[in-house]
Amino acid sequence: MNGRLADTTMFFKIVIAYEDYEAGTRARKMIERLASQLGSEFKTVSDDWKFEMIGDFRLMSHAVQAAAEADMVILAVSEAEELPPYVKQWFEQWAAFKRPDPTALVVLHNLTQVMMDECPSLRSYLQSIAVHSEIDLFWYGDDHSIPGQACPTSSGLLAMA
Repeated sequence: MNGRLADTTMFFKIVIAYEDYEAGTRARKMIERLASQLGSEFKTVSDDWKFEMIGDFRLMSHAVQAAAEADMVILAVSEAEELPPYVKQWFEQWAAFKRPDPTALVVLHNLTQVMMDECPSLRSYLQSIAVHSEIDLFWYGDDHSIPGQACPTSSGLLAMA
C-alpha cells in the first residue's frame, strides 16, 4: 500500500489500461467490488488510461510513472489478442521499474480459447514479462483453460497464482 490518508486509512493505488469503453467499464466494476471488500481501512485511488492515450508520446511517460506507483495495474481488453506496439512499450517500461512492494497485474479479457492446450499469445507475452519482473499476474475472462494451469512460455510452464 503506497500511502496513508489521516492516520487510519491507507491508499490502494490502481492503474487501469483499457482497450475500449466496454473493457474500461468492466475494470471500473471490478474496482468497485474490490473497494467494498477492502473496507474503510483502505481508499482505492485509480488512474485510467485508454490505450490511445498511452500511445500519445507526450503522455506515455506519465502513464508509466502512474503504473510504477500503483499497487495494482488492470489491463482490460475486449478483442485484442495482441497489444498495440505502444501499449507493449508502456507495459515493458512499467515492468522494468524496481518495486519495493508486491505489485499485481490483473488482466480482464473476453478472449476465447478453442482447445484446452491453446494459449492466447497475449497471455504468454504477459506471463513471460510478469515472471521476469516479479509481478503477480492474475488472468480473468472467458477462456476455457484449467484453473491454475499456466500457458507455456520461453521459460517453460509457469504456475499461476
